[in-house]
Amino acid sequence: MNEIFKIKFSHNYLKFKRTKNGDMVQLLEVFPLYGLRDISLSFFNYDASYIDNDTDSTFFKETPKFFPFPKGNLLVLLVLNTSNDELFTTIRNRYGKIGDKYEYYKELRDKFFQVEINTV
Repeated sequence: MNEIFKIKFSHNYLKFKRTKNGDMVQLLEVFPLYGLRDISLSFFNYDASYIDNDTDSTFFKETPKFFPFPKGNLLVLLVLNTSNDELFTTIRNRYGKIGDKYEYYKELRDKFFQVEINTV
């Protein structure tokens, strides 16, 4: 039996036009970054923006918030939702509990992941 990998998101990001919790996506590629200075402001805005649905005010519900990226080495994952052909990216911290995530994700290229969106 094939292992089911998971890719977790802390918010329902605006970049998810058709991707939903539980969808299966394929990791196409992983790219190293040496910090946020390596990406444009437009790319940051695309990748990090989300709407906070927990806010009571109607005004704030429509105002995008931005996920605070960590400083230091990062990764960009290029992902394809194979059920609807939606292509998106996600920026991740390069180092974590498993060590160098670049090597980890590089080994998982072409594999499928189940999307987990934690909106609580």
